[in-house]
Amino acid sequence: MIIVIDDELDIAESFQMLLELSGKEVVAFTKQKDAADYIQNNLNEVEIVFCDNRMPCGSGIEFLKTLPEDLRKCLVTGDRPEKQNHFEIVHKPFHLDEIMKLLDSAV
Repeated sequence: MIIVIDDELDIAESFQMLLELSGKEVVAFTKQKDAADYIQNNLNEVEIVFCDNRMPCGSGIEFLKTLPEDLRKCLVTGDRPEKQNHFEIVHKPFHLDEIMKLLDSAV
């Protein structure tokens, strides 16, 4: 299962629909707290977490660092943050083939 977190509902839902059209199981959230609770309760089913960087309740970078170390994480951002060792980075705007390539690299 793939988790998508973006405070803009239309972006979260669009990301979710694109991945679902590719045959992926996706759950989207607009709040980091809701996503964190879901991930904690379904940790064994989560393949990767995509989180937008600029969120009203805190940065995506800081949120991803709170998740279990062995969980695959990806920051989605229009910014150019410093390289992170804790997670991958996808820069906006991105294309679905870029996301699919990232997902396929985990298999």
